[in-house]
Amino acid sequence: MRCTAMFGMSSRGGPSGDEAQYRENGDEVMLITLGSILDKRKHSVESCYPLSICRSELKAGFPTTRAILEAVVKSLESLYFDGALMPGGERVFFAVCEIRGDWKWQQEWLQLSCNYLCNMICHNCRATKPSYVSAPSKLATEFRHDTPSFLAECCKHGDLFSPLLSLPSFRMQMVRWDGMHVNNLGTDLWVCGSVIKKLLDYDNIFGGLDMDEPDRLLLAYDMFKTWSRTNKVRHSMPKFRPWRLRSKNHPWPELQSKAYNARCVLAWLCDEVVALANSESFRDDQWMPLLASCTFHLAEWHRKTELLGRFLVPDEAMDLQRECDGCLTYYLVLSHMAVAAGVLLFPIRPKLHAFQEIALAQREDLINHRFYQGFKPEDFIGRVSTICGAGNNSNVEYIAIQRFYVGQKSHERLGNDSSSDGA
Repeated sequence: MRCTAMFGMSSRGGPSGDEAQYRENGDEVMLITLGSILDKRKHSVESCYPLSICRSELKAGFPTTRAILEAVVKSLESLYFDGALMPGGERVFFAVCEIRGDWKWQQEWLQLSCNYLCNMICHNCRATKPSYVSAPSKLATEFRHDTPSFLAECCKHGDLFSPLLSLPSFRMQMVRWDGMHVNNLGTDLWVCGSVIKKLLDYDNIFGGLDMDEPDRLLLAYDMFKTWSRTNKVRHSMPKFRPWRLRSKNHPWPELQSKAYNARCVLAWLCDEVVALANSESFRDDQWMPLLASCTFHLAEWHRKTELLGRFLVPDEAMDLQRECDGCLTYYLVLSHMAVAAGVLLFPIRPKLHAFQEIALAQREDLINHRFYQGFKPEDFIGRVSTICGAGNNSNVEYIAIQRFYVGQKSHERLGNDSSSDGA
């Protein structure tokens, strides 16, 4: 396979998949990529390899996805057992050790019978919708699936059995919760949206109650920009608007933001509410200390995972577990207070359970979740979907593959082999 030449050595990694819109009319492509977990090259074009591109309009449900996966798995099995002979005579091998994607995609290509829309929401345990989150976490003391029970209880069988489950190295721990979707595009958005909405209830924050909400949000955005310049934080966050604090599909507050921008807004909010909670004006306030504690623990979770390396020691993993528990403890208290007050803030959603699953997995595997989250595959899928938009309806896949190779060769000629930590 040409991807072995791209990685240049025997390696470990795994496939990642998703669907992305490539035309303004809503047309989408399904893209399956392959990446190496130890590849330190920064640019996604250099470190991700397209295995399959297919227009979603050509899919006939899972049977189409399964037919593609059968070919992918056959190639991966060959690389695992026989390897590939390189031009220099070296034989390289590739072992699949992770399967990446957001949970909607994991449910589709693994044909999981447990997902966010079902009563059973988790493939690691038997958590159900009425009781899927409690803080501090009790997951370590409750039932945990092993690979046989995972295959028996969480996967559909018969004609819908996923070829990925037959990989020679498959074990259930390869099915990872993605921290980018769980935290940056989940918990962060709800915390930021709810905290900003609550701060607008105060008369002396972001202007005053005599100002219109859009004007107060613009003032808040100016404060965020000032903080960003002072702390040299680069971002592409658009101006705060009322509609940017509303969920697209639900009534509760949710910051409309990209994953990285949400992390930046969270850090700014943490500084703001911690300063407010420590001021004389809010010393006796019921909400402000809880808002500060929730945002502080969540911001610390991000900060510590960004500073730590790929492999953790037990004390580091336990420290991250405490940050997760601290954030969700105050989050649940704030959610119950909002219900008592009759306002929609701090929604309790299945991704909060996934947050706890990530923290527990770090304690068990001693691997920093940041090194298997989906920033790089998502960036690559976005770039390829843009390329797909340049082709006509009859050659979208062909154009995308050809332009990928042209872009890859350009990076090689420019010597763009800058290293990063791989996250």
